[in-house]
Amino acid sequence: MLTYENQAKVLPISFSHVSVERGEEPNGMSWMVGILPFIGQQPLYDTIKFDGSCRSRLGMFRPENITARESYIPTFLCPSDDTARELQDYVWEATEPWGFSGILWAPTSYEGSMGPHKPVGSVFDGLPDCTNYAVNGIESCSGLFWGHTWMAPVTIASITDGTSQTIAVGEVVPEHSDFNCWALGNGAFRRTHSPINFLNRIFTPGNPHGVAFTRWRDHSFGSRHEGGAFFCFADGHVAFLSETIDIAVYRALSTRDEGESVPKDSK
Repeated sequence: MLTYENQAKVLPISFSHVSVERGEEPNGMSWMVGILPFIGQQPLYDTIKFDGSCRSRLGMFRPENITARESYIPTFLCPSDDTARELQDYVWEATEPWGFSGILWAPTSYEGSMGPHKPVGSVFDGLPDCTNYAVNGIESCSGLFWGHTWMAPVTIASITDGTSQTIAVGEVVPEHSDFNCWALGNGAFRRTHSPINFLNRIFTPGNPHGVAFTRWRDHSFGSRHEGGAFFCFADGHVAFLSETIDIAVYRALSTRDEGESVPKDSK
């Protein structure tokens, strides 16, 4: 991530496929696709065809990209989660006019942080939603990664809260969510408005899509580790955050320029 930023002068960007943004139709690529050359996956990156709109089943949805979409990337998978090895059908999109059901995606155990933004219908508080530009008209979120970062790329200089105090990436449990695809722009970020491991407490193994449909608005970071999850901060250091962390502190750690005061011993 930081090597990418050193060359591009912005953090890796995503092109959400959910809506037509500013008259343009994105190709659906996630920020994680952009870092493939920096994690030993240049050959796979070179196979990807980026051109075209995903609304026309082009871009990341091209048939030529099946191998890439379904590739399990070791760097993107937590060795402690044996369940993170199942291709996902991004079923929620079947309800959209361009229905993407039936296209499979490899999961990721790590996703970018968009900050504590509350979507409509959430049971938790948070900042106004910013995920769908066509609906909200908001180009930028308070975190480092969201679906349409191409509209407002994040720079290291813009992280005025301090890179050591700003969450970049956190752990997730693929089994708990249909919104989990490393290659898809709308499937590689999470919110911090809901508590760490929130989904662990409500997930029902007998109904794997129950959480996805009833609690997608509250998808949280979380892990298979007892009591919390690991997070990578914008300066590159990794810290284990407890699931009992004060929610205000947790949310403050996920914003880049809100100016919140975070106690030194809060992590």
